[in-house]
Amino acid sequence: MNKNQENNDTGLSIASDDETTQETVTATDENLKQTQLDNEDLADKDLADKDDDPDFEDESAELVSDEGTEEVGSFETLNLEPTVLDAIRQMGWTAPTPVQSKCLPYTIPGRDVAGFAQTGTGKTGVFLISIANEISKLKKGEIKSRDPLAIILVPTRELAVQIHSDAEELFKATNIRSMAVYGGVDYDKQAKAIKDGVDVIVATPGRLKDYRQKKILSLQHCLQFVCDEADRMFDMGFIEDVEFFLRHLGEETQKLLFSATTNDQVKELAFEYLEDPKYISVNPEVMTPERIDQKAIVCESTEKLQVLLGLIREHQPKCSIIFTNTKLVAEWVHYKLVNNGIEADLITGDLPQRKRINLIERIKEGKVKALIATDVASRGLHISDITHVYNFDLPGEAANYVHRIGRTARAGAQGSAYSLICEDYGHNLEAIREYLGSQIDIKVTMADEEHLAIEDKALNPYKDPEFKGTTSVTKAGSGDRNKDRKGGNKRGGKPDNRKGASSAKGRDGQDRSRKKHSRGKGRSDEQDTRKKKSTHQGNKGRKRPQDRHDNRKDGKKGNQQRNRQRVKEKTREPQVAAKQNQSLGGVVKKFLKLVFGRKK
Repeated sequence: MNKNQENNDTGLSIASDDETTQETVTATDENLKQTQLDNEDLADKDLADKDDDPDFEDESAELVSDEGTEEVGSFETLNLEPTVLDAIRQMGWTAPTPVQSKCLPYTIPGRDVAGFAQTGTGKTGVFLISIANEISKLKKGEIKSRDPLAIILVPTRELAVQIHSDAEELFKATNIRSMAVYGGVDYDKQAKAIKDGVDVIVATPGRLKDYRQKKILSLQHCLQFVCDEADRMFDMGFIEDVEFFLRHLGEETQKLLFSATTNDQVKELAFEYLEDPKYISVNPEVMTPERIDQKAIVCESTEKLQVLLGLIREHQPKCSIIFTNTKLVAEWVHYKLVNNGIEADLITGDLPQRKRINLIERIKEGKVKALIATDVASRGLHISDITHVYNFDLPGEAANYVHRIGRTARAGAQGSAYSLICEDYGHNLEAIREYLGSQIDIKVTMADEEHLAIEDKALNPYKDPEFKGTTSVTKAGSGDRNKDRKGGNKRGGKPDNRKGASSAKGRDGQDRSRKKHSRGKGRSDEQDTRKKKSTHQGNKGRKRPQDRHDNRKDGKKGNQQRNRQRVKEKTREPQVAAKQNQSLGGVVKKFLKLVFGRKK
C-alpha cells in the first residue's frame, strides 16, 4: 500500500515502496555527501581568497596579491608603452610606490580594481599611468573619436586642478589631451572644449553630470573610468552623481575605485558596479606615516604666536600648513604672520574659486611658505611639497589630527608635525595619543625661552580697518579688542574661539554680559521717548509701549515684542482704514461696485 509522499530535509520526495525507498535514500545520501564535499571545497576556496582579497574587516591589514602574482619592483617589468615609460622617467619616478606595485599589475591589463590607501601614497600615479598606457595603444591605430576616452571623478575642484596638472606633465610626451572640468568657471568655455575633443577629463561630479544630461558629453567611447577618494564622495553627498556615471558606462569600460578608508559604503559601491574587481589595500599597520617626526610644545595661549614665529624662523620650511580650529583664529594668525615678515596666505571656505586656484599655483611656485587653514577649508587640498605641519590649535577629534599631519611626508618624503599645547585645547592630547596607540611617539617639550622672547611687531588686527576679519567682528559691536581670554594681551588681541569658553563670551570674543546690559539701557531710553510722545499726543486710551515690556525678561522674547510694537505703530492707520471698509457702508459700496461696476 502506497503512502502519501512527504518532503524530507533535502527537499526530495520518498516513495512508500520499500525497494524504491531504499534506492532513493541511497541516491540521496550520495548527493548529500557530494554536496558537502563541494561546499567544503567552496569554503576552502573562499578562505583562500579572503587571505588575499578580504572583506576588509581589519583596515590595518596589508593585503598580498593573489593568483601567484608578485609585486613589481620596477616600471620596466610592467610591459608599458615606450612613450609612457619615457614619460615616467621624465617625471622622476624611479620605482613604483607600494600601492603602484600592487595595483599596476592588474590595472595595466584592464581589470577593475578597488584600491584602498592613504593619501600621498601614489594612487594618482596608478590610474594616470594606466590611462596613458591604454590611450597610447589606441593612438597607434589613429583613433578619430572626439569623445573622452577616460574620465576621472574627484570630490573637489582643488583636487581636479592638482590631478590635471599631474596628468599634463605625464601626458605631454604621449600626445594625450586632458582638461579639468568643475564649477565656478566659464560654463560655455568648458562645453566648447569638450565638443572640440579631449582624451581625458578630470572633473567634479556635478558639472560633468550637467554636461552629460545636456548631451554635451558622450560616454560612448569611454574606456576607463576612475573615482578617486570615493569615501569623501559619500561624505560630501556626491555619491548619487558617481552612481549616475557608473550606470551609464559601457560594459567594456574599465572601472577603478580608490579610497583612503575601507568603510562598508565604499565596499558596497565596488561590489555593485565593478566587474570582478581586485581588492587591494596598502593601508599601513599604523594610522600615521612613520616618516613624520611628531612633537608637542607646551605653552600658554598668549605665547602661541611667539612659539609659532620661532618655529617657522628656525625650520625655514619649504612649504608648511598651519591649522586652526576656527576661521576667526585663522584670519588672526594670518594677519600676525604677514605683519611679522612671514610669507603666508590664508585659505577659507568662502574663498572664490579663481583665488583658490591662484593660491595653489603660488604655493607650487614657492611663493607661499606658510598656509593657514581650517579642517573644512583645506579639504581636497593636495600639495606634495609640504615639509611641516603646525597645529596652532590642537583639534578636538583625534582623526582630524591624523588627517592634518598626513599632509606632509607624502610619496616617500620626510616630514615634521608640531602641535602647540595650551590650556584651551591641551586636554585633546590624551585622546589623540590613545587613538594613535603606543607605536606612535609624540615628544612633548616646553616652549623654548628664545621663542618666547620674540617681539610681536604686528599691531592689534581689530584696530586695522584693512583686516579681513574686521567685518565679522565689528558687526556684533565691540569696543577695544586688545583684550584676550586672559583679560589683556599686550601683543594684540587674540580672539576667544574656544568651544569650551565661558558663556559670558561669544564666538567673536565679546563679553556678552556687557552687551546685554547695553541693550537693556538702549531699550529703556527708547521707552522713555515713546512715553513722552504718547503723553503729548493725548492718546491716553491707547496702551503705552512701555506697558508691553513691564514684565518681560531680557533676551530674544523682549526684543521680538519690541519689534512687533514698532510694526503695529507704523501700520496703525492702514489697519484703521481697513476696519472702516469692513463697516456696513463699506460692504454696501463694495457690493454695488461688483454689481454695477461703479459706486452709487
